Amino acid sequence: MSVALNRLVRKVKAIDKTHHKYKLLMKYDGETIAEYDMSSGERTLDTKSAEQWIRGNMCFLINLKGRDESKVEIEKIK
Repeated sequence: MSVALNRLVRKVKAIDKTHHKYKLLMKYDGETIAEYDMSSGERTLDTKSAEQWIRGNMCFLINLKGRDESKVEIEKIK
């Protein structure tokens, strides 16, 4: 695993542990490219965890497109 991915996974796991309701924005070079909405606080069997969301996005939105992982940031809103 890359250093950037490890950093982002730690961050989203910490947010998920300390907040019941929240929304995350994945930003690449300052531009929002993905959103994770847990503002309802409702978790179902079909709900991806924050960790699954970040790992999937890093694979499909960053690595497969040849983007620079170091330009990815996570912003918590709400």
